[in-house]
Amino acid sequence: MALLAALHHLGLDHRPSLREWLEVFHRDHHNDNFQIRYLLGLKFDPLEITAVHLEAAKERLRRDMNAVFLTERLSEAGCLYAAMGWKQQVGEANMNKASSSESEGGDGPPAPPPDSDEALERYVGRAVGPGAYAEVKELLDELNVFDAQLYEYAAELFQEKLELCELCAEGF
Repeated sequence: MALLAALHHLGLDHRPSLREWLEVFHRDHHNDNFQIRYLLGLKFDPLEITAVHLEAAKERLRRDMNAVFLTERLSEAGCLYAAMGWKQQVGEANMNKASSSESEGGDGPPAPPPDSDEALERYVGRAVGPGAYAEVKELLDELNVFDAQLYEYAAELFQEKLELCELCAEGF
């Protein structure tokens, strides 16, 4: 009953497809570009995220973050952990594992990298049906266009810090 009430509150009288859910959920503009919203304290603000917000988030990362860590590159970040006096973290502890027959003990191919489109297709397909991710990928990209650009910038910052850290470790 709670699900039906929530759907009704959103203007739906049926169980929506993933695409329909995303369109309704993001209609109010406070669920898109979540990383930028989080960094700038705009998580519940209905304003539309723009390039101005992207630049402010980049500045916040550059100015206020001692290090930026990328999930898919945690294994490379040992010197960053050491420089900050932190214990090395296990990289996959907090990641979605897209299953494969090999990861489940079978003879099939290994699971794709967890952040790949193939892994997301498998994960979403298991949750809501085959083909669902492909159907909404373009919409997700549109809803998170500035987050994708922020991620690219964060990857550049990560590389810069990593190179600086490695130079320090070598004594330069």
